Amino acid sequence: MPSSKINGINLHFHQSGKGIPLVFLSGVGSRLDTWEVIVEKLNKTFRCISIDNRGVGKSDKPSEPYSINDMAQDTIKLLKKLNIKSAHIIGQSMGGLIAQVIAYKHPEICRSLTLCSTIAFVDSRTSLIWSSLPILAKRLNPKDFFYVTAALMYSKNTLSNTDWLYKTIKKSINHPDLTPFFTYEIQVNSMLQFDSRTWLNKISTPCLIVSGQDDIITPQYQSDLLENNLRNSFHINLANAGHRAITEDMFTFINELSKFINKIEKEKEE
Repeated sequence: MPSSKINGINLHFHQSGKGIPLVFLSGVGSRLDTWEVIVEKLNKTFRCISIDNRGVGKSDKPSEPYSINDMAQDTIKLLKKLNIKSAHIIGQSMGGLIAQVIAYKHPEICRSLTLCSTIAFVDSRTSLIWSSLPILAKRLNPKDFFYVTAALMYSKNTLSNTDWLYKTIKKSINHPDLTPFFTYEIQVNSMLQFDSRTWLNKISTPCLIVSGQDDIITPQYQSDLLENNLRNSFHINLANAGHRAITEDMFTFINELSKFINKIEKEKEE
């Protein structure tokens, strides 16, 4: 998988397929393989670019603070290096914050926006939940960390499959590019400082909002807030899905995303 020097950072990314470009942005501490299976389904029709945000995976892991805006600029400059003038931007959790900034500051780059399990600002409860991640990452071994945080990331329905849970944890702890605790500290702090409520209604880019009914990290009112303020948005709420709704109900997510993008592209042709 290639990397490119962006803003002084070696930014690792993966691209596959041909056609209209889709850009996938991951959540706090998460690598580009968040989207691996989804990309395998979509790259038969689209050009798919997934990115290791600075701090994770095979990208450089700076220890000095950086912001959501910095990560948005990383994405924008990478697209320019890849000669991509515009793309459909898809962000999960923290990736959704990055996507909002791109759509607000560089609307010409966004063919559409898809916000998955994300927020407009961090409320008091969400602040405590996210702030626990660097503490847990620092104090727990990887197995215990992934076990404890699974309760935050997945729905009750998903967690009832204990065989799947243990296989997922085993796969996670054996990954060669585990996220360091200081990345969680930096990225969580960047999220705590984020608040798009004053400018959300200035975004006119077509937007698909995806949420999980059993997401305890991004409560339902956050998705409603996004829907009510984004002028050209459509919201789907996935039953029996938590914060990882994109993979917990992957079939529905891929189907709805494909329909949304195809609709946008058809409208552009008319």
